[in-house]
Amino acid sequence: MEEAREPRWLPISNEPRAPEAREGETFHFLDARFPDAPIPRTHDGIILHRAEILDITGLPQLLDWAADGDIVMLDTRRLMSRQTEFNAVIDRLASFVERDLGGELVQMGETRILILPPRVRATENINHRG
Repeated sequence: MEEAREPRWLPISNEPRAPEAREGETFHFLDARFPDAPIPRTHDGIILHRAEILDITGLPQLLDWAADGDIVMLDTRRLMSRQTEFNAVIDRLASFVERDLGGELVQMGETRILILPPRVRATENINHRG
């Protein structure tokens, strides 16, 4: 019987990364070279954005990505110290993503939020599919 192949896990840290790929990596950090890279969209494709929100002016971009059906891994660390602004951002995100789009906001740890489009669901049970 053929052995199942495990996925390749990539470490994610808070350290800033250089734009050059490290040895053995099969992906590239293009944000420094191509901040608005032309990424082709397909009917069933999804783009994963890794973003940090600094203040409420970043909210329109998050709403645009959510409306496009993209996934966003959002770091809220810097915004959390301004409680009123943080609450306004989270309330608007929750209202638009969950109520208007039918997507999900998922808290990941203390400072990160995962914004999921309607066709993607989060589950706590690794064996659950559906």
